[in-house]
Amino acid sequence: MEPANDLRQQGIELKLGTIPEYLHDKVVVVVDDSIVRGNVAPRIVYLLKHHGAREVHMRVSSPPTIAPCAYGFDTWRITEELIARRYKGYVPSILAAINNIITKRYPQKERTYKLDSLAFLSLPGLKSAYASPHEMCFACWNGEYPVL
Repeated sequence: MEPANDLRQQGIELKLGTIPEYLHDKVVVVVDDSIVRGNVAPRIVYLLKHHGAREVHMRVSSPPTIAPCAYGFDTWRITEELIARRYKGYVPSILAAINNIITKRYPQKERTYKLDSLAFLSLPGLKSAYASPHEMCFACWNGEYPVL
């Protein structure tokens, strides 16, 4: 994760070079590895909608991150900033929070930008990808800290 939100925002624009003529009136599905704070998704939605996408749907290839990582991923200092933790992993509330951020951060008079749908990989779905899930840590997604 980038140390400052403004650096993250600049990084998004560099990584997500949009070509408006390819986006015009299209339905776009964005796949991301995770949503941690909820700061990146609003910028992605804004860029895609601003450049012509009719709909933007987001699919996340992990469950909602509800707890900090004790084993290496630096989330201890941002525990209260975890968007899924604030909404107890409830996807409709996370979607509404992201859309609220979009509305506040990118006010538009002529058009409302919003994320049209949001879905996460389920924890059972993630566990099914491992031959030995009992040997893995899933604390970021279930809040249970095993001794590995």
